[in-house]
Amino acid sequence: MNERPLALLPELLLLVGAVTTLLTGAFRPRGRQWVARLVAVGALLVAVLAALPAVGERSTVYAHSYALDPATTAARLLIPLAGLLVVGIAAGRVAGNRRETEFYVLTLLAVLGAVLLAGASDLLLLAVSYLLSSVPLTGLAGWGRDRRGAEAALKVYLMSALAGVGLLAGAALLTALGGGASDYDRLAAGLAGAPSAAVAVGVVGVLAGLLFKIGAVPGHFWVPDAVQGASIPAGALLTTVPKLGGLLAAYRLFAVAVPADVVDWPLLVAVLAAVTMTLGNFAAFGQADPRRLLAYSTVAQVGYLLMAVAVAAARSARCRPCWSTSPGTR
Repeated sequence: MNERPLALLPELLLLVGAVTTLLTGAFRPRGRQWVARLVAVGALLVAVLAALPAVGERSTVYAHSYALDPATTAARLLIPLAGLLVVGIAAGRVAGNRRETEFYVLTLLAVLGAVLLAGASDLLLLAVSYLLSSVPLTGLAGWGRDRRGAEAALKVYLMSALAGVGLLAGAALLTALGGGASDYDRLAAGLAGAPSAAVAVGVVGVLAGLLFKIGAVPGHFWVPDAVQGASIPAGALLTTVPKLGGLLAAYRLFAVAVPADVVDWPLLVAVLAAVTMTLGNFAAFGQADPRRLLAYSTVAQVGYLLMAVAVAAARSARCRPCWSTSPGTR
């Protein structure tokens, strides 16, 4: 099983930080919610520091379900730092609000979900991480509790639920085709002899959830409406944190779990990247609202990053036999 609880120290610190922030804010009056902000900032900073010793490590823990490698380390460093920027942007805007603590707690949970999404090396953990990173986004989109915020929250919720069904169905199908194995290492071996059409359906299902998470075509519809209706700090988080986790999750899925000779996923990802960057750029021309303009710009940027995922994952897939085959490492 390779159980190493301290290997998940950054993730545990984020979880403890979220719970501590919630408890701190629950016993503070409205004018002293800044204490909860300090706790949230401290949790994010400590999580970043705890990730530094693992730089350069290449291993998996808990029966190959969670990967510790440069991609996970990058997520552990970049995603909490993005969360710190969001908290900094929000400090002057949510201070004194009776739901100030809720904003910080939801931010910490969204950061934790995105980090787990990036490090997941098992379809079951990928599904759990998807849910953990999606639910806080709905709360943040509607945090202002006004008409536009309610509309944004509803669209995020409906799109996440629809994409989540696709992800769960795809994960179930791939697990069945892989002989009951859900971790990426054994799944790759099981899918090598599976029917290509069935594997393609499963890959598309899982990819539907990840495309929603990163805001790529065809799962991009929620991005402009959510960014326009949410508060500025929430919009900043919606367009950064989940995309970092989703892109790294897509990279790991294709680089490790899905054989390119069974499904031509590099071509599929490349086509989605081209369509995403094209639609994002052209749709931005017709926008009069600056928030919607920036939201479509985010969609276009995701297209560029998806192209990098296609190239990097294809390169890693070709080198898969060169990865370590010991029980705890790759």
